[in-house]
Amino acid sequence: MTLLNFLLTVITDNTPPEVKFAPEPFGGSPRPVVRVGDVVSLTLIVSGTECLPVVKLFNGARAAATLSQASPFVFSYQIQEGDTGSITYDVSVQDAAGNVAGFPATDRFRTSGTMRLVGVQQQGLKLTCAYHSMSDTTPPIIVTSSAIFNGPAGAVPVGGQVSLEIEVTGTSLVPKVTLFNGAGTATTDSSQSPYTFTYTIQSGDSGPIVYTVEAEDQAGNKAIASVTDATRSAGLLLRTAVVAPFLPYLADWGCF
Repeated sequence: MTLLNFLLTVITDNTPPEVKFAPEPFGGSPRPVVRVGDVVSLTLIVSGTECLPVVKLFNGARAAATLSQASPFVFSYQIQEGDTGSITYDVSVQDAAGNVAGFPATDRFRTSGTMRLVGVQQQGLKLTCAYHSMSDTTPPIIVTSSAIFNGPAGAVPVGGQVSLEIEVTGTSLVPKVTLFNGAGTATTDSSQSPYTFTYTIQSGDSGPIVYTVEAEDQAGNKAIASVTDATRSAGLLLRTAVVAPFLPYLADWGCF
């Protein structure tokens, strides 16, 4: 071996960069089915090169971007119209000597569009998910016949509490319940159906206790229904049958 060949052998760099996941690599929207406008992200740890990795999605049709100047790199992507399927990142990075490293990485917690997860497989650094396309257009079901009302009977004064227990099926998301044409919002500690919603009567609340229930599922389908507590109302409830015998006296007192 000549001296030149020896030196070339010594200085030749055949070691590719090292790319690995951060402890919690996948991030972004908490929705299991992300929609247009939602952001997803991937965090990578890279060593052995100062070159910036390249991250693409949807078979190379989209590219994620990063503002990171050094490892760990956080790549973000905003879902666009037409993006459908698994969130798979194709990662590649090259060092100054031309050595390349890369792998695909699939976020098994999220998918784009309306998809149903039917299988998951993990193989080393390569995470793959199998999905079966199934458009979900069925809204949740608000079971109005299950409604149970509680609270002080009759006219409920300011500070009094009323509550609604109701069943909602077809979604794991907690519904929203409002009263008095949206002016009041009931709260709940329930995390699953049947839900119990509680509301404290406020100054200015007046009239029947009508609960408006709004439910949404993970695919964005919505349902809305109203249920009325027929035994309670907010504010002063004037009962004519009781007051009628006293009407002459009220007239004498100048009430009319």
